[in-house]
Amino acid sequence: DERFRSLLREAERQTRQTKLDFHQEQAAEKMLKKASKGVCQLRGQNLKEPIQVQAFREKIAFFTSPRTNIPPLPVDDV
Repeated sequence: DERFRSLLREAERQTRQTKLDFHQEQAAEKMLKKASKGVCQLRGQNLKEPIQVQAFREKIAFFTSPRTNIPPLPVDDV
């Protein structure tokens, strides 16, 4: 009987912890959605061209920036 009660208490504790984790995850997702919506709105306000063109320019700028550090290949490997 005592063993059953301890198992029941443990199950209740895990259920409470699971609910708490679920609520925290929901809150984090809500904050992330709100932040991404704000970013999209800010990007939309500052654009004089379509969003696809702006996204393309950002990608090209990322890939062509001189910050990328690619190590040179040794002559033996060529």
